[in-house]
Amino acid sequence: AVTITSGRGAIVTATVTKDKVTQLTIVDPGEYYSSPPLIVIRDKMNNGRLAEYTSIVSTEGKLIGFNKIAEGKFYTQANVTVEVVAVGKGAEATASVKRWKKNRFEVTTKDAENGALFENFTKSFGYGYAHLGNPQQLRTDLGDTNPSAHSPIIGYAYDGKTASGCIFSILIVLVLIILSISASISLNDIPKISSKS
Repeated sequence: AVTITSGRGAIVTATVTKDKVTQLTIVDPGEYYSSPPLIVIRDKMNNGRLAEYTSIVSTEGKLIGFNKIAEGKFYTQANVTVEVVAVGKGAEATASVKRWKKNRFEVTTKDAENGALFENFTKSFGYGYAHLGNPQQLRTDLGDTNPSAHSPIIGYAYDGKTASGCIFSILIVLVLIILSISASISLNDIPKISSKS
């Protein structure tokens, strides 16, 4: 269902003095008023007439005051009512929802490990490689073979696509960094620490 509102919930009462509407009092400021609502002053006996006030709303969408235009005449305290009418009250709408589905796994040409080359969004980066499905042989090579445990190297996005491609890319970069650091350090590079007794 779609709810359309430009404000709701404000409650206002009127004070009648010598058959005139001399004051309006906010009982509940309401909420969500995007523009000043219409103030409708009525007399249950249809005697009162011509009282007119306009409303003032805050930037938070609440009713905060009134401008007095006319007090009218022939009203009685027992029969006066005030209705706060939001702009656009009674508007209706229906929603039409269309579902879009794109299965990249089915439409992409993959290798034996469910991997494929993809052009980067940034064209200058060329192409990248990612897995769209379970890379079984790679998992076996890395020892990820426990069927009762969650794979430590495969994740799943909201749409069901495996996130293994980016994870493996990160792992490869980390391994290369570690190997690079290891290759550049020898035992002779480590300072010797001696203690004097």
